[in-house]
Formats: sequence, C-alpha cells, structure tokens
Amino acid sequence: FGLAYKKADLILTQARYYVDKLRRLYGVDPGRVFYLPNPVDYIPEEGGIVKAGEPTVCYLARMDPQKRYWLFFELARQFPEAHFIAMGKPSVLYEDRYREVVSKYAGLPNLEVRGFVSEGEKREILDKCWVLVLPSIREGLPIAMLEALAHKCALLSSVNPDGLTERFGYWARKDDFAEGLRWLLEGNRWRRLGEEGYKYVRENHSIVRVITQFINKLEELGRR
Repeated sequence: FGLAYKKADLILTQARYYVDKLRRLYGVDPGRVFYLPNPVDYIPEEGGIVKAGEPTVCYLARMDPQKRYWLFFELARQFPEAHFIAMGKPSVLYEDRYREVVSKYAGLPNLEVRGFVSEGEKREILDKCWVLVLPSIREGLPIAMLEALAHKCALLSSVNPDGLTERFGYWARKDDFAEGLRWLLEGNRWRRLGEEGYKYVRENHSIVRVITQFINKLEELGRR
C-alpha cells in the first residue's frame, strides 16, 4: 500500500480522520490527501419522513462478533417500552454463533430480528426509527451512519468518525449505551439531533454533489 500511495496522482479519503492515519502508517504527506464525502444514494424529501409514535430503535450492520450486535439486544431487554428492529445477517463463519446469541433474546416482545432486508424495507424502517445503534469495536465511517442521518435518526455508537456521533447523537465511548439511549429519548433530544443530521447529509453527501466534487478533482489533476 505504501508504494501505491507514493505513486498515486490523487489520494481520496471518505473520512477526514484517515488523513492522519495515512501519515502515521504510510508516511503520506497530508497535503496530498483530499476528503471526498461518501455519497448517499437516496436522501428522502424531508416531508416524507414520518417517525413512529413510540420509541423505535434500530441496528443496521453485519451480525459478526466485531460488531457486538448483542449489545443492541441487551438494550431491548433494558428498555421494554421501546421497539427494537435489527437489520443484517452474519458472515458464513459466524452463523452458528449468531443463532446461539439470538436464541437468548427470542422471547423479547419488543425485539424484531429482520435479518437481511431489501433497500425498500431498509428505507421504511429508517423512516420510522428514532435512533440507530452501532456498537462495533471499530469502524471507518459506516455508510449505515450516513443513511440513518438521511432519515433523521439520531446516532448511538461506540465510534465517533469525524465527530459525527457526538454531533448528531451520543458517543458511547465507555460502552454506556443504556445511558446514551436514555439521554437521547429524554425530552426528545433524538428528534433535534436527527433533524440536524438530515440537513448535514443533504448538504454534504448527496450523490450529485459528491460526483461534482470528484470531477472537479480530476479536472484539477488534468491541468497540472
């Protein structure tokens, strides 16, 4: 990778915090790295987003150990007054472990385990959800985070790429997910944060805007 970065005419990153990481790992001059936002393919019209009448919390990621999806299930146990919807399936290697974990929470009436969902189903669920939970050990800048913000969902996550989680939700840096969810639900804080997140994604991550920025970078490169 180091040689590829040295020879590259253009280095793009989807998250600003990668710039320093490239410097530390590969000695890349930060001045050669440009931030290009990850495009969000579908950003609904603001008036078309209708939230559920009851607290609704979702998970959107693979069901693999590093994602720590069972922490989401534990929240369902701790918050019986809220509805929890899990989206995603495990990698083949972890299917047995996944089934074992899910069986422990099968009796929770407020937990809905959907498995893999279509794009249409995902959008419908995000439309009504209040909060997206991402308890992963490590992440880049997950597209699920941006998709949730595009549907006015507040964030509750153990990672904070580019400061987005603490800006539009609660950063559970000590794995204090229950405290974070309680804080987001209190006084409907989630609503204001979700609305601010929606504006951010609409202004910065629309596919037209990102493609335009990319073309501009290529044109600049061609003029050198």
